[in-house]
Amino acid sequence: MSTPAPRSVPLPTLSQLTSTSRPIKLVAFDFDLTLLTVHTYGRHSGPASSLLPLLRPTAMRLLKEAAEARGVRAAVVTSSMQVDMIKSLLTSALGPALTSSITVKGRDDSWSVPLMHAV
Repeated sequence: MSTPAPRSVPLPTLSQLTSTSRPIKLVAFDFDLTLLTVHTYGRHSGPASSLLPLLRPTAMRLLKEAAEARGVRAAVVTSSMQVDMIKSLLTSALGPALTSSITVKGRDDSWSVPLMHAV
C-alpha cells in the first residue's frame, strides 16, 4: 500500500504575516526539504545551479518578499556545512544584491551561540 502524498499547504504572503499587531522581525527558512524539495544531507557535489529546479517556488517567493521588506530580516538556516554552496544557489535564484541581504547560517564554524549567563 502506498503512502499518500502530503497535502500542500499554501504559505501566506509576507503582507499577511506582518498585518498583525505584533510585527514580524525575522523570517527564517530551513534549507533542506523547505526551500528545496529534497534533502542534500550536506553532501551536494554538483554545481549549486543544478539545484535550481528543486527550489520550492512558494517558499522562494516568501524568502524574496522577506528580503525586500523594510524592517524584516530574512535568513536561511541549515545543519549542513555547505553554506557557501547555499549562498551560491541563492545568488543564482535571486541575484547578488538580494542575496547579500539574506543571512545564511549553518554548521560551518563561522559563528557561535553565546552562552547564557547563570543568574
